Amino acid sequence: MPIVEIHIFPPLSYKMTSKRVGALIIKKQIQPDTTLVDLLDRLDEENHDAWQKLYNRNKKKMRPPVTTILNGKALSPSVLVHTVLTDGDQIKLILVFAGG
Repeated sequence: MPIVEIHIFPPLSYKMTSKRVGALIIKKQIQPDTTLVDLLDRLDEENHDAWQKLYNRNKKKMRPPVTTILNGKALSPSVLVHTVLTDGDQIKLILVFAGG
């Protein structure tokens, strides 16, 4: 069965767990043709209290300013629904800071 990894980096990881050990890595088995939104919906269903801070299940989008990176490439929020995952994919969730 295909497995993907979700890496959640601080300070986002601190919202997911009380342990402040840096990046949180979650490994999940997926079915063929699972999209990134399918996976995010499943994670939200398993632990809604934690995921509601990062992901809006109704809108099928990450909450700003969370950026999603798949295998080293930043994804536009509009493509999460159409992005099919495959075995070994690595998803990174990071907080984007801006200013000047």
